[in-house]
Amino acid sequence: MHQKVMTTRPKDSHDILGVFQLAVEAPYRHSPPVSGEEFLPTLQEWHAKMLHARPEANPGGIKTEVNYAGTTRFVNPGQTRGTFDEGSRLAMSVPEGIARAIFYLFLVAEIHPFIDGNGRVSRLVMNAELSRTGLHRIIVPTLFHPQFVDCLRKLTRSNEPADYARSLAKMARWCAQFDYRNLDGVIADLEKTHAMEESPAQFQLLNIDGTRILPE
Repeated sequence: MHQKVMTTRPKDSHDILGVFQLAVEAPYRHSPPVSGEEFLPTLQEWHAKMLHARPEANPGGIKTEVNYAGTTRFVNPGQTRGTFDEGSRLAMSVPEGIARAIFYLFLVAEIHPFIDGNGRVSRLVMNAELSRTGLHRIIVPTLFHPQFVDCLRKLTRSNEPADYARSLAKMARWCAQFDYRNLDGVIADLEKTHAMEESPAQFQLLNIDGTRILPE
């Protein structure tokens, strides 16, 4: 990665670069926020770094109005800090590794503390926990994203976590197939799997060897 900004799409380039830097640089890549009162300020630092070129997204600023995704209403602004304090402490009772990682993702996604970038921040926190414990990171590929969001929505609206947990466990196994030491090679392998396609109606996510990813 050359960490260069495309002059034709500077804001998108800065967004991608911000996520990339948080994903690969210490301490962000392997240190999830400390539980309790420090959790939200750390998230704000990450958000500010990620979206520093997007002033309209209020980088590092907590939401001041209730936000929604469709009909899903997220945590009230006045309860954001306290919910993170208690939720992050609760995370310490969840077994470390993938279980705690997917709890972190849900915690951030469910509170939705920012006006933009919540999904990206939630996945960065998840992967920081995975890296901290020496596990493979999880990529949610473009083609799988609608299914993942459906599973997350099912947990939010119906309090049914099984599909959410299974979907991320499936992606953890899928991501473990790739050799990330060669960027060109991993991009070629991702293309073979249809990972970067956008239509689940036209494409199916495959393993590197071309076999189907079977349901749980």
